[in-house]
Amino acid sequence: MTYNNSYVSSTPLVTIGSKNYYFGDIFTESTMSGNCNGTQCIVSCSCKAGWTDIKPSSGGYAIVNSPRIYAHTSTTYSTRSTYSVSSTPQQKTCYKKVTCEDIGYFSAEPANYTCNKFTVKLGSVDGTCYRNCYGYFYLHMSYASTLTSRKESNFKNDANVTTCSGNKILVGRYHSGDENGTSQLKCGVFHVHSSETTSTGSCYSGLYGFTVTVEDAYWTDWKGEKGSSFNAPYGYVIIGREHSGDERGKTRYLVGKVYVSNGKNKSTATLYDATTTASCKESKCGWVEKTGPYMMTGRRHDGDENSQTTYTFKKGKVYLTY
Repeated sequence: MTYNNSYVSSTPLVTIGSKNYYFGDIFTESTMSGNCNGTQCIVSCSCKAGWTDIKPSSGGYAIVNSPRIYAHTSTTYSTRSTYSVSSTPQQKTCYKKVTCEDIGYFSAEPANYTCNKFTVKLGSVDGTCYRNCYGYFYLHMSYASTLTSRKESNFKNDANVTTCSGNKILVGRYHSGDENGTSQLKCGVFHVHSSETTSTGSCYSGLYGFTVTVEDAYWTDWKGEKGSSFNAPYGYVIIGREHSGDERGKTRYLVGKVYVSNGKNKSTATLYDATTTASCKESKCGWVEKTGPYMMTGRRHDGDENSQTTYTFKKGKVYLTY
């Protein structure tokens, strides 16, 4: 017998999920010289990494027989350090354990998600797999930092004073005195949590694999400060503020949308459960801020520095599929 050419094929031998496996993905052929009419020939075949010649003892598996026979299908060597040629050539059989992940499902529900359950074919057996997963997730502030303070009458034209950058959200404002008094903003970093009610320390970095970004930002038009009432548009939070002049001056706000990504899908956060702070005299408000799940979405001010001011905060949540 003579086996003197390697196997070449462009036809997949098996398809698992959406992946086609070709001869070269499953089998490795080896050559020898001698004992084959004096020429180099293909005499041995073994299973590639990820495949095995031992049938799995449990679970589903794919089985593939080589499309050709070999003089030798084991790894035994003769004393001459060459393959011993069998008198009964045979096919090589390789096995691959098939999991839910191989066919585009999950073997178990991912943490913090609810999934639909399916009975699917895992090679040789039926198995239970999960897909179409979804969950609600909640935004919580991990830590906050203050921006540079400045006189209220000239609270503008400096991002270090007026703007929460780096995907931060406005969570507090300080003011004392009249237009010559000091104002300051506080910006919070938010992360994702699986529960609406939770306490997060300064080291909390959120659920693994989630990112929170603030996008679609723009400055509103300048409006009179005296008797003003501002609420961010639907789905937007406040991420900055500028003011020029006294109570007869102008104020504008920087707003942006909050997005959450789980690495597979991305969605805008839904803002809900609005709460308004107790009113305070503008000149003596000092710090007005909230922690935990709250982000600033509005502010109302009546009159001059001796009039009342209130702030509106909302929570954020997001529905994501996986």
